[in-house]
Amino acid sequence: MFTLYFILLSFAFQDTANIFSRSTSIFCWLISSIRWLCLACSTLTSTVTSTMNWWYKDNHSACYLYDVQDSDDAVEVGTLAFSGVHCDHFRLARVLDLIFRSHNGGARLKLGVAVKMSKGYPKNEGNFNFPKDRLIVVSADSMDAQPVRMILYREFNCHPDPLQRPGQYNFRLVPTPDMVSLGSQAHSNRERMQQKHSAVLDSLVPLYSTDIKDLDLPYTKDGFTYTLRKIILDVRHPLGSDSATRLYFSCDKAVNGRNLPASASILTAYTDRRTAAEALLRILPTYVSFWVDNQAAKKWLHPQAIVACQGVELTLTDTGTWDGQWSIEEDAIDLDILEEDMGAPVVFDFSNGALSQRDEPTILTADDATVHSFSTQLNGPLAG
Repeated sequence: MFTLYFILLSFAFQDTANIFSRSTSIFCWLISSIRWLCLACSTLTSTVTSTMNWWYKDNHSACYLYDVQDSDDAVEVGTLAFSGVHCDHFRLARVLDLIFRSHNGGARLKLGVAVKMSKGYPKNEGNFNFPKDRLIVVSADSMDAQPVRMILYREFNCHPDPLQRPGQYNFRLVPTPDMVSLGSQAHSNRERMQQKHSAVLDSLVPLYSTDIKDLDLPYTKDGFTYTLRKIILDVRHPLGSDSATRLYFSCDKAVNGRNLPASASILTAYTDRRTAAEALLRILPTYVSFWVDNQAAKKWLHPQAIVACQGVELTLTDTGTWDGQWSIEEDAIDLDILEEDMGAPVVFDFSNGALSQRDEPTILTADDATVHSFSTQLNGPLAG
């Protein structure tokens, strides 16, 4: 009996030793994993002290563990209405950092910019190009939140011209509920801005281009400094007019989305001017050469785009101003084909009004859709 007890006790001690040994191994593995993770965090992120910081700068990207770099007490300041997946938030973060430093005596304010879902915005309903509840969210360290909110409101909400706002972005700050103004209508105005954001994004269409090399490279001529971004965003609608209406709503480097072409740019325009926006985008090298010069086109656009536009000429009025049209040699050939005699006395109406009605169906108004009811509409007068 005593021998049996001794044998069982020996097995118990052996199992305890195995469990302790296994627990020690797991603990050591956890410590090693945490140490490796901390090392990776300090190496692979784009913080100032990271060894990979140079790579992120060269590729205009970023990688942080928190919404705000170097802060574990971040709060949300607000969202930027009319922003979304069509925006390069990495560039926006760099633009805002310079502005905040200028307002803070050169010192950096701790803030973060990211495209993500935000509560309170209407859900996406069919417009998969622009998910309305995914937009730019600005966060800041709790100590810097109020200064960040004040500067953002002044820079985005107090300039009526989008080209005078940071980075030429057509955004408006929508503060979080905790940071709205003291006005009695502040909360209702905030909800209305969210609804307006939804309506605007529902009205936009994306236009992708791989012709653009650099949107923000400055080019100086005759004492004026130009960028391709400013040239694009200042195009008026209708083309060639002095209207206050702009053709494009935004333009930026495409950084959000799957299967994006290399070095793609994304421009947005309202649906009612999509045709003109797409057409001008195809002859952008010619447009840039006309308003600036050929050297600017070479700096901003890829060579294949410039080659593709050889032979395109903007048509000018008698005073030398652009009339909103352009032509190539094929246009004259097409015109000859349209005027070609087809061997029958057929008269064609090529006016814009006739072309817009060419696909309209015949509207039937009677209850009985028979040949007798609609003979004169569809088949001509009845015989006899």
